[in-house]
Amino acid sequence: MSFRFEPGEPVERGIKRMVREQIDQAIAEIDTQNLSHHERVHQVRKRCKKVRALARLARPALGKPYREINRYYRDTARPLSDIRDAQALVETFDDVDARADRLVADAFAPVRAALVARRDAAAARVDIAGLLAEAREALVAGRAALDTWHIDDEGFQAIAGGVHRTYRRGRKAMKKARRKPSPERYHEWRKRAKYLWYDLRIMRPLWPEVMPAMEDEADRLADLLGDDHDIHVLTVTVNEDPELGRVATMEEFLQLLGQRSRTLRDEAHRIGRRIYAEKPGDFVERLGRYDAAGACLV
Repeated sequence: MSFRFEPGEPVERGIKRMVREQIDQAIAEIDTQNLSHHERVHQVRKRCKKVRALARLARPALGKPYREINRYYRDTARPLSDIRDAQALVETFDDVDARADRLVADAFAPVRAALVARRDAAAARVDIAGLLAEAREALVAGRAALDTWHIDDEGFQAIAGGVHRTYRRGRKAMKKARRKPSPERYHEWRKRAKYLWYDLRIMRPLWPEVMPAMEDEADRLADLLGDDHDIHVLTVTVNEDPELGRVATMEEFLQLLGQRSRTLRDEAHRIGRRIYAEKPGDFVERLGRYDAAGACLV
């Protein structure tokens, strides 16, 4: 099965199936010896985000339990955040470094060495195996609690309110970032774009020939804004670290980060204007017509 509704699948059954699959995959990834600690941490956090996305999609139909569900999976993943964030800094450096002129990029090696040292120090300060074991325990309990989930509405109506909310807030976040740019506003837009990407993935059966293209564009938008946020975090990190501040090429490196951020934001707005071209009500109504034409959700 996959992270999307199956044609003709009842919404409540489909939501629960996808949640169960994400939990089972997260548990299997914790248990495997084929992934590094950093890879397992990343996978568990990703699975929890997908469970939260499923709950968010059905939020109006779930009612009051939504807040507790969302908080539960947020708190399950949160202890792993510092470990993942330290690894993400190294990955962000590698992405920027790969785009630089080779003669310039070679001089940035001390920056990467310092970031790797920070990552390893962060990992050494915590018991990663213990944190993963705690996450596993929480996931097992969450799986058992899945039987208590009840979605009141049926068919597309059960998720229409969640889609409307996600699209509306993303559109608003884009306008705010454009009007008064700041790292915080772009990060907020990034979160909303990510939520929309998840929603579109889940709803692919509404029109299998069309929805994947929309999904890909939302994915691209979320990646651009995610990369921009990572660059902001890396910029703050190198500015605040005394050791990194003494690297001879630091000024050049910061200039490179700034250039990359501007490129990412320009491309994000180009895609965002298309994705958020409709008013929220019109967007949801259009998706509802797709469902009515194919009777995908029951």
